[in-house]
Amino acid sequence: MILVQKFAILILCTTHFEGACPTNEPGIKDTSLFATCDNLMRIYFDGVLQFEDEGWPGTDTLQWQRTTELVIPSGTKVLGIECKDLGGDKGIVASTSDGIVTNGKWHCSHNDKLVGWAEPGFEDSAGDFSEALITNGPVASMPNIDKSAQWIWADQAYSWAACKKRLD
Repeated sequence: MILVQKFAILILCTTHFEGACPTNEPGIKDTSLFATCDNLMRIYFDGVLQFEDEGWPGTDTLQWQRTTELVIPSGTKVLGIECKDLGGDKGIVASTSDGIVTNGKWHCSHNDKLVGWAEPGFEDSAGDFSEALITNGPVASMPNIDKSAQWIWADQAYSWAACKKRLD
């Protein structure tokens, strides 16, 4: 009976809801991302810019007080978040609705000249990325971001960081 149900769902899905069907592709399945950074943020899925704080690189030092929510499309392999700090605390904090949180397992760089750093095929041949450093961030927690997510950064001596997580 279960096999018949799965087959019927697959037929219905492929004939009536093209593009919205379950997939066996590696990478994430549709899920929500909640993120912020101190101060200005850009978010990439597989190297494609999905979000940019208003006025990037700007001077609004309070953008970190807002949590951004995006849907990560099914099949996404790399989640990248870049942040420009304008002074004071530094950090990126994020979580997904399926349990991914920023922590020391993310990889970060302070090299703002890297091209394609958030693309799935990016090879870090120069060793620009290393495990994320845990920071204090400006506050302990943010709305809609999992409480276990940690504020992360690259090298504290720099005012820019790019952090990424492979999802496959």
